[in-house]
Formats: sequence, C-alpha cells, structure tokens
Amino acid sequence: MTETRARSKPKVPRACSDVFRFWASIALGLLASILYLVVVIALEVAGTRRLPTDVAQLDLEFGFGARLAIWNGFAVAYLGFGLRGFARCDRGELVRRVLATPLPTSRFKRWLLTGGGGLVWPIVIAFVAFVTIITALIERSRSTSLVLGLTVLALAVMVNGQRGYSDWTTWAVFATVMAAVHLLPLVWKGEPRRVWDVVALATVGLVFYWVAIVLPIIAYSMSFVQTMAVACALAHLWLLPGRR
Repeated sequence: MTETRARSKPKVPRACSDVFRFWASIALGLLASILYLVVVIALEVAGTRRLPTDVAQLDLEFGFGARLAIWNGFAVAYLGFGLRGFARCDRGELVRRVLATPLPTSRFKRWLLTGGGGLVWPIVIAFVAFVTIITALIERSRSTSLVLGLTVLALAVMVNGQRGYSDWTTWAVFATVMAAVHLLPLVWKGEPRRVWDVVALATVGLVFYWVAIVLPIIAYSMSFVQTMAVACALAHLWLLPGRR
C-alpha cells in the first residue's frame, strides 16, 4: 500500500528549485573552469601549445579563458537543469509546494538564496560576464574614449521625450565629469598609483550615478548605452597601471 502511494505521488524534480539550479550550476561552472585550465596546461606541457611569454596574452589565455569557462558552464547547466526539471514535473504539485513554502524570514537568507527570488544574482552574474568580455576586447587607450563617448551619447539622445542634459542636468553634468576623468591618464603622466586613485574615485561616482539614475529606467534603450559606459569604466580601471 505504501509503495503504491509512493508511486502515485506527484513528482517534482529537485531541478525545479531555483536554489538548487543556481548553486549546482555554479559548481558545474567552476568544474568547467578547472577542466579548461587542466587541458590548457596539459597541452602546453605536451608541447602542443606554446606557453605565452607576454603577460597580457597569458592573462587573456588563463584569466579570461577561465572566467569565460565558468560563465558558459553556469549558463549551459542552468538551462539544462531548468529544461529537464520542468519537463518532468507535475505542474499542480509544483504550484502547491511553492505556495505552501514561505520565504525565509531572514533578509540575509533571502538574499543568499538567489536574491530572494528577485533579480539580484542574475544582474550580478550578467554584469560580471559583460565586464569580463569588455576587458578582453578593448585596449586601455581605447576604453578611455569609450567611457566618455558612450556617456555623452546616452545623455544627449532623447528617448521617450526625455534627454539627460535637459531633464536631469545636474546629474548629467556629474556623470560627464566622472567619465571625462578617465581621460586623465592620457594627459597626466604622474605617479601611476595616484592616477589610479583619482580614476577609481571617478569610477565610483559613475557607478553611483548609474545606480541612482539609470537603474530605475533600465528598460530604456539609452540606459543600455550608459551601462556599457560604466562597464568600460570598470574595465579601464582594472587595466590601468598602479592597481595594487
């Protein structure tokens, strides 16, 4: 009787849980990164690949390659878990369990468990992936002009009847000045550490502007352009000499 009842119980695979999919996908992404590094090192030891002598090329091959392997492993695993889990689950039983299971009362637990069902972790993961790609694709000398150019473009173009320089002028000027500071390394040949500190402060200001003004209207097309400007600013800061 018990065995028959167990067989007739609606099935909800563990992969239907956001928490399980998130952390299991992270684990598989890390595993993919480790396997990537093992394969690259094995090929270089065997003489099939040449070991890069240039520091930038070495960082691109190992640092960027490993981060990209983590991201791809996470994305593929998360998609696979989702497709497999929801294809085999009982919809009615899944809804019943979701409604019957309250969220943790602790705010920290809700944030830790995939952002409490919100967009915290997806935004963080997507932003890290975006910055990783930007870092690998652009050179330091080009990223300086990209930060200022994209910021000015995002504030000058009118979208939905709004233009940054006319509708939130003070913030727009602030963002433009913070973006323009990224040109400082081209004209000030001072101590690298001091230059980096100034650019770092400007980057913090630009990120603050993005959170305060751009994030609430992130659905607008020019908000994506401003987001790209912030990503370029972070990439430029990372590549700039003087970083500890």
